[in-house]
Amino acid sequence: MKSYLTYLFIIFNLLSTVQASDWKFSYRLPQMQHFAAIWGSAANDVFVVGAGGLIFHYDGSQWQEMESGTLFNLNGIWGSSSTDVFAVGEGGTIIHFDGNQWRTMNSGTSFHFYGIWGSSGTDVFAVASDPIGDNGIILHYNGNQWSIMTNETNRYLTAIWGTSGTDVFAVGGNGTILHYDGNQWNPMTSGTSDNLTGIWGSSSNDVFAVGEQWDTILHYNGNQWSTMNNGNQWSTMNSGIFFLLSVFGVLLAPMCLRSKMGVPFSIMMVTNGIQRTLLFLVFAVFGVVPVPMCLQ
Repeated sequence: MKSYLTYLFIIFNLLSTVQASDWKFSYRLPQMQHFAAIWGSAANDVFVVGAGGLIFHYDGSQWQEMESGTLFNLNGIWGSSSTDVFAVGEGGTIIHFDGNQWRTMNSGTSFHFYGIWGSSGTDVFAVASDPIGDNGIILHYNGNQWSIMTNETNRYLTAIWGTSGTDVFAVGGNGTILHYDGNQWNPMTSGTSDNLTGIWGSSSNDVFAVGEQWDTILHYNGNQWSTMNNGNQWSTMNSGIFFLLSVFGVLLAPMCLRSKMGVPFSIMMVTNGIQRTLLFLVFAVFGVVPVPMCLQ
């Protein structure tokens, strides 16, 4: 088996040592915990967040639980460095890690946060939705405080990503895609009514979005969004129907989609026509660029 990954962090649902051929994964975390998101600045600096304010940190040799200061479920995490990390979650929860401890930030809302991304530590965006799931808002952090931005949707929002502070995309319910140009958020035509749950790109003219239906994969070429044919352009290492939750890739390299089947999460390794192998049901995946996050 050939590895295209130097460091691969996989957070398991039922965490036991699993072996497949010459691959062996033995990262152990508390069993039956729900981990929702993962981010790292390096192979020896990885954070994972989840239910009940759970946060674990990996230092290159072991995972250690951190004191988050909250019991709210955490759904997203992003940082500009190992000493500047933001995590977001339910009940308007935003917490910040300064390298020593996590502190609560004032978000000014009780909406549930689902995604966060920034171009720097003083230019951070977060998406949130009301508890009912009818409306979405976007908040911005300027290095001093969080403020609610004007957006043009009454749909809930689930994920956010950008190439810079003047080129940011947010996705959500009923095919909602919003784009920020540095001045205002504008709605984009997605061509789908499916609920969109994840977004990532390699550049401003190469952006991917995924949705709750297993075959909902959209691509933006800088001019318009179009539906991709996952039967020919993507190879999946799974069977059955999945709800795609997120997408991540490395420039000019294979990409990985994160999907949900019931409660546990799974990874679909996808490339442009190259068959890969699905190994385990997992909650999230993180790889250290510039090497891809797939196995062969």
